[in-house]
Amino acid sequence: MKALKWFYPRLLTFSICFTLGTLAVVIVFSPSSSKETNLSSQLIVNQQVAKQSEQSFKTYPSPEFIIEQITSNEPIIRRNIYKELFLKPTKTTTYYDFERDLDYPERADNVKLNYVNLNKYSPKEAIITFNHLRVHTAIVMQKQQAGWIVIETLSALEQMPDTKLEDWLQPISLVETNVSELLLKKVTGDNSSYYSEFGILKLINGQLVQVGTIPIETIKPQINNLPNWQNIKSLNSTTYQISTKLPTTITLRSTRSIVEYNNTIPQYSYWSDIDNSTHTYKGSWHNSSYKMLNFIEQHQNVLEWDNQQQRFVIK
Repeated sequence: MKALKWFYPRLLTFSICFTLGTLAVVIVFSPSSSKETNLSSQLIVNQQVAKQSEQSFKTYPSPEFIIEQITSNEPIIRRNIYKELFLKPTKTTTYYDFERDLDYPERADNVKLNYVNLNKYSPKEAIITFNHLRVHTAIVMQKQQAGWIVIETLSALEQMPDTKLEDWLQPISLVETNVSELLLKKVTGDNSSYYSEFGILKLINGQLVQVGTIPIETIKPQINNLPNWQNIKSLNSTTYQISTKLPTTITLRSTRSIVEYNNTIPQYSYWSDIDNSTHTYKGSWHNSSYKMLNFIEQHQNVLEWDNQQQRFVIK
């Protein structure tokens, strides 16, 4: 009897504790609780993403505000806006000599503002073009509810200066009516070779993406035994023609020949808004005139817009 008196109270206590523990486990791991936890976690993630998005895209009152900053008479104002626009860690589309510009950042020269439609779903975009340290530069902006954001900054330079870059950035409608893409001229070269092309940039999901390439000119040394061997080059030049009939096509006609460049380097002049005067400078060797020595071949390629891949492909 004493044993039973000792056993039953403890059995009752154990049963109550076991039942309460089981209920607690069921409640914690029930689908509704898990769902609430997942929703809470997802909400936190969404808030973090939104916060990062706000931090990554600074808003500006207008494109005119940017122009006021890059043409300001105060060096510190110019220095700060250049750092904001050009010194991001992942920036690869703009040439900017920060060390040269550190002590007294140069004012933007020959500033122009052009409003364009790069996306039919966005209100409008603006392109600010200007020269800075004789580098052709552009700031592409987009209007949003909170203000204007900078989509991208672009530069005409890659590895060498080019003195014939009046057409370095061109808005052109290729894929859709009343929506423009951008032709961005890219240049590379050295003392004996030269290459230039147009990259086709399209605004997709808020980013300028290269969706095709149009070659312009390729100049390479040509092996020969002539006394002026360094002036003999292999020249491949390309012209293009656009057909707007859907799907859009770009016909490329390339001609390859052997040419001889003369030693006369042309001079160029440009007007500066900074000091209101005309400046003159020499071009590069590839800007000099040439005569054809031998025609080699001509060929044609057709680029066609692929809506599924969202880019131009060889037809």
